[in-house]
Amino acid sequence: MSVPLSLPERLPAISLDGVSRTYTSGGSTVAALAQIDLRIARGETVAIAGPSGSGKTTLLNLVSGLDRPTAGTISVLGTRIDGASERELAEFRARHVGLVFEDPHLLSGLTALENLVAARLPFGHWRDLQAQARGLLIELGLGERLDAPPSRLSAGERQRVGLARALMGQPELLLADEPTGNLDAGTTEELIGLLERVRREHDLTIVVCTHDPAVAAFAERVVRLVGGRVDGEQRLDRPGPLEVRTLEEP
Repeated sequence: MSVPLSLPERLPAISLDGVSRTYTSGGSTVAALAQIDLRIARGETVAIAGPSGSGKTTLLNLVSGLDRPTAGTISVLGTRIDGASERELAEFRARHVGLVFEDPHLLSGLTALENLVAARLPFGHWRDLQAQARGLLIELGLGERLDAPPSRLSAGERQRVGLARALMGQPELLLADEPTGNLDAGTTEELIGLLERVRREHDLTIVVCTHDPAVAAFAERVVRLVGGRVDGEQRLDRPGPLEVRTLEEP
């Protein structure tokens, strides 16, 4: 039997030391990330920005344990995950990490409520999960859409269901990969407001990869990647708009 990974207190939420990730493609070696050193404090909201192909999604996959580094060490919530087994990583994500994707990948044959419950069935009883799912959907403004299948939900509603699913199990860390990529400006603004609210109310650390300056502006800090390397960062002491070029220009 594997032992659940423990969580020491008063440590950074995320620590990356000398992290690299390379791939082999067509006989060539491609460096997706190279020698990344990064610290993210507990309770901090950080946006990872940069042009397409800069390594944003790769970094998020490494932090979540969905991928493994070629070199370097990764600690999440005080626990080394780069050497953990697949089973340990799956258990760790289920207990401590919520994931939000550009496409929420909802199951079409299930209702909004059932999508949340189904995602957590290996880790709880149906009745308890149903009560938690109902509470989260109501909290995110979907109280009247509990029984609606994805086909009857708007893009914004589907993404809110995806956010509610990520909050099941009360994770400490929320990782979001282009969460507003399929949303219009008005719906993007609503989702940003929800992210900020759930960060406060659920005491979350949030890391979001984004091309969208409006999304990055809600963070406390923007870390910019170019060519798989950290190319600087900006601390946002006061909320306000960011120029697109600060996120995208190589």
